[in-house]
Amino acid sequence: MTATHTPAPTCGRCRKPFNPSDTRFDGSARHGDTPWCRRCVDRCHESTDAFHICEVCDPNRR
Repeated sequence: MTATHTPAPTCGRCRKPFNPSDTRFDGSARHGDTPWCRRCVDRCHESTDAFHICEVCDPNRR
């Protein structure tokens, strides 16, 4: 019998595993149905750079 191990889902930006119990606004839980963690979405939304573009806010960069 062979045991298969499926890797834990990770954030599409920082590549850290999601932690569903870390629901802080800047935590490591998945942000809704997106491939991003709450921390990466929070960092994207708090950017003060007028020319900020990243894979979180620009779907063409995915």
